[in-house]
Amino acid sequence: MELIELMKKDNFLVLGNCENEEKTAHQILNKLKELNKNVAYIYKDGNIDDVNFDIDVLDICINYHLAIEHIKKTNKKIGAAIIQPGAENEELFKLLNEKNIPYIEGCVLVGAALLKGLN
Repeated sequence: MELIELMKKDNFLVLGNCENEEKTAHQILNKLKELNKNVAYIYKDGNIDDVNFDIDVLDICINYHLAIEHIKKTNKKIGAAIIQPGAENEELFKLLNEKNIPYIEGCVLVGAALLKGLN
């Protein structure tokens, strides 16, 4: 699984502080919208199960402790995850493996640039 493959998917959920314009998660949310992706986000509050579409890609742009909390309590099928730089952690990797969620370490903003380069 490669970053460009995941960027071609349609439905994204960003785990991160998308409301703060200075945060990378905010930039990611806007970039996904520019690419006409179906996108939602959750930060500290919220529940992955409440997302009203199938999640092709979960973008983890949040402290791994918070990501683990969200992922542990969901029963929703998640197609794959992108773990942004700084969010990587062995405990997170283990949980994703246990939940059968394939993942890569990568950056959605880089993926978006690669995707635009293909068009």
